Amino acid sequence: MKIIYFLSNITYPPLEGAHEQTLNVIKEISLHSNSVELFVFVKKLSEFDMDLFFKDNPNIKVIKVIEDSNSYSFRLFFYFLILLVNRKIFFNIFDIKNFDFLKSYDVIHLEGIPLLPFALFLNKKNIVFSPIDAWSLRQKRLLKNESNIIKKFFRFLNYKLSYYIEYKNFNKLNSIHFVSKDDAKYYNNFKLNNIINIPVALPDFYFSRNIELDNSKTIVLIGDIRVNYIYEGIYLFFKNNYPEVQKNFSQIKFIVVSKSIPFGKLKDLTINNKNISFLPWVDDLYDLCCKSTAIVLNDLNGTGQKNRTIMSLASGRPVLGTNFAFQGIEINNAEHGYIYKIDNELNVSLMKVLNDPILADKIGIAGKKYAYTNFSMHSVSKQWLSLYSNIAKREVYAVSRSL
Repeated sequence: MKIIYFLSNITYPPLEGAHEQTLNVIKEISLHSNSVELFVFVKKLSEFDMDLFFKDNPNIKVIKVIEDSNSYSFRLFFYFLILLVNRKIFFNIFDIKNFDFLKSYDVIHLEGIPLLPFALFLNKKNIVFSPIDAWSLRQKRLLKNESNIIKKFFRFLNYKLSYYIEYKNFNKLNSIHFVSKDDAKYYNNFKLNNIINIPVALPDFYFSRNIELDNSKTIVLIGDIRVNYIYEGIYLFFKNNYPEVQKNFSQIKFIVVSKSIPFGKLKDLTINNKNISFLPWVDDLYDLCCKSTAIVLNDLNGTGQKNRTIMSLASGRPVLGTNFAFQGIEINNAEHGYIYKIDNELNVSLMKVLNDPILADKIGIAGKKYAYTNFSMHSVSKQWLSLYSNIAKREVYAVSRSL
């Protein structure tokens, strides 16, 4: 089986969990396919180390790397304009004379909402289009967190136009992939019969590592504070939840893996507190989670499944998070982890695991088993290979019929 992936945005080494997730799955697929090739877009050429990629992934061939720093929204709307006005411009964007070479592939996988117009342009039955999460839903939810009137207006336009594009075009594709069933349900009124749900995957070695718990009590918070709704969630945790926890456990330490040093009101709130540490980067986040007493995920918004939520569950430590943090991850509340809606719920659950190490271990072990059953690379790759095989067979059948 011969597969080509077109990726809207990628980095190597991966700078984001989503990039790492995508490349891990592709690497696994390459072990079970005759040929896997990539056609990638990057925001900066310097963010994709070609030599290192070839060294680490000898089974995968990179056909072309194209630099495009424009936003997903701009590219989506611009590509649609090209689709309507002059499709030949696609050849310039992709720096290719024609797309006849795609005839040799059994499966063409396009990842990222900007590539929807390109999928329609190619109009092939063996295409898997993967927006990953519900794009217009993401824009709709971000509206709630936007305080600037002008930005809110443009976000609203983005949402409405994105929704219209999805409504008019998703039914023209043979296979649309979402990682989250919740995101797929968002499109129920579209009456689509081409949606596929395959979750994100965590490499199996995570589940086989044995890391001992640190004896000191440590709470780990994970989230990129450069993202507004994560910043606000972490700020509200230290404003509303932290005082009570600290009152009951004065020696407890809080580590925030934040991808940035704190700034603004979050910095003002935490800067003089020796029990709170911000780490823009850690070499082994999984190791840190395994040694922690508990993990808290404070997302106030977002779509799709969160890689850090699944990785946190796989650590074997109790995970406490918002509905958004657990979106698309259908755990049983208070069995595999804790889902909270308001500050008080978080504190009640957090006190339970801090006061009862046996309960904390029980919740953590149950969460790890759940993560392995549903999100291990072994199980997820089987789903992808089955899908690709069916698509390839369908394409061969269509070609034979045409002959």
